[in-house]
Amino acid sequence: MARMNYNCALEAEAIEYAKQCPLSGTGGGTRGENFYRGSSAGISTFEDGVN
Repeated sequence: MARMNYNCALEAEAIEYAKQCPLSGTGGGTRGENFYRGSSAGISTFEDGVN
């Protein structure tokens, strides 16, 4: 198994990128990105959204 190391610079970059609220991937191809967007209509609590 490959050893993994935490990268604080990558964390800071991810935080800044997330603040932009992107609606699509970066297109860099060097990391995977998952996106899901849904409506909150009819969901009054977090638990309702999970169920």
